[in-house]
Parts: sequence; structure tokens; C-alpha cells
Amino acid sequence: MREAQTPLSYATIVATLQQLCAEKRSGALIITGDRPTRIHLANGEITALFMQEKKGQEVVPLLARLKAHRMDFIQSLPCSQPNCLAATIVLLAELAAQGGTPSTPEALVSDTTAPGLDATVPALISETLAQYIGPIATVLCKRLLGTHQNIEETLQALAAHIPDAGQARHFTAAIRTKLAARV
Repeated sequence: MREAQTPLSYATIVATLQQLCAEKRSGALIITGDRPTRIHLANGEITALFMQEKKGQEVVPLLARLKAHRMDFIQSLPCSQPNCLAATIVLLAELAAQGGTPSTPEALVSDTTAPGLDATVPALISETLAQYIGPIATVLCKRLLGTHQNIEETLQALAAHIPDAGQARHFTAAIRTKLAARV
């Protein structure tokens, strides 16, 4: 995927990344401009971010200020140093929000069972979990959201903190229903 030599908007970069994730692509999105940037993907999941000497989560807020001139996606380019990152759908939601980019549900889906996230989803998850375990849900959500590769893994990790297995299943089903209603 190659873009023209004219300056690229942040919205174009985010939309391209969303599309690559939705297509479950593997490789690296190479962005050239004032600060060379690489975004590595494995099966549609963002595994590493690099911008000059910066890496991982510290790159996320810098992307909106990037003056990019060209993007190339190099299929199957492996990443020798994966970063510790938030879940891909959380990263995509953060990137879309910081640039004011509308995030389409199709572009934010990194798992076929997980509808797109936006900035209000962590609160929705926390409020729903609180119905089962009380106010500690807020702390658990802050600790666990973004530590897993996809929303399904995150929901399972949160559900594990609900003592009753039936209620845990009900929690995950309730979240899936609420997220699906947002699409």
C-alpha cells in the first residue's frame, strides 16, 4: 500500500492502520516524514510501535504530530522487539480520538467477536462489572484494560474476578450485547 509524496493527514494514517488491522494483516507500516515511524502488525494486532528513539506506548501521543509524506506496508516484515502495548482495539480507539478521527466499527474490530471501542467503552465495562463485584471493578478495569491482545481476552480476565461462574458468563454476554448495540 503506497501513498503519494504529498503530506499525509493524520486521519489517513489512522484509517490505513484501522484497515490493516481489520484485514488481519501481518507486516510493518513504514511511515516516512519528519520522524521515521514503524508500526508492526501480526494477524491484525499491533505488536510494536517505533518512532526514532521512542517505542511502545510513548509513541501513541506523538503520532498525531507526525508530519508524514509517505506510507508503505511491507507484508510479513517481522518485528524483532515486540513492545508491551495496550490491546489493539484500545490503541486504535486512542489514535482515532486524539486526532478527532471518526472510528468506524469495522475498522476497530480486531477480533470477530469484539465490536469497535471508543473512549466511552472502558466506563461501560467498569459500570457493568461493578454490578457483579462492586466498586473494585473500577480498579480492576484500569489495571486490566489494554493488557490483553483483544477484547475477548480482556473480558475473560475481568470475568475471572467474578466468583460465580454463571454471573461471569452473564457479565461477558452483557458486555458483548452492549458493545454490539453500539455498532
